[in-house]
Amino acid sequence: MQSVLVISGVILFFSCLLLSSRPFYRLYLKHVTRRVMKKHQMNVDELMTSFEEVIYLIPLPNNTPYIKNATIEQFYIVEDWSSWLYPELRALRVFLTNPDGPDQLIAYYSMKHFTLPSLAKLEFHHVISSEVYQKVATCRMLNPDLLAQLIQEVYTRIHKTRYGSS
Repeated sequence: MQSVLVISGVILFFSCLLLSSRPFYRLYLKHVTRRVMKKHQMNVDELMTSFEEVIYLIPLPNNTPYIKNATIEQFYIVEDWSSWLYPELRALRVFLTNPDGPDQLIAYYSMKHFTLPSLAKLEFHHVISSEVYQKVATCRMLNPDLLAQLIQEVYTRIHKTRYGSS
């Protein structure tokens, strides 16, 4: 009888551990987002956002040869999570593959500065809670289309000249 309780406890412990990990958290975020979007007749892919708050860690425009000559395929995004257990997305970091050394951090998009105006309006009018807003914003920030848009924005900003022409 005691061994059954121990085994049940171990299974319960690992189930809780697994269900609180990042992959399951992402599923949970998608579920919450779908429910909120359906309730308010919105589409998560159509939520507008701005990249004005992206923090660039290099001077813009940049004339460093390996940065200036980089192709868009050399840029990639790393998610910055607070922890593995009970994760919280802090930011997205955009890196550039460096052929001669370690990859370079180019830009940082903090979750604190990520806004969704249409949802912020709902939050302001107390239609949704700040917790729900954060969950939907996190889900939107992890959306593959938005990640591709972020890389495109960083690439464009690096290659834009000081006076507007490429």
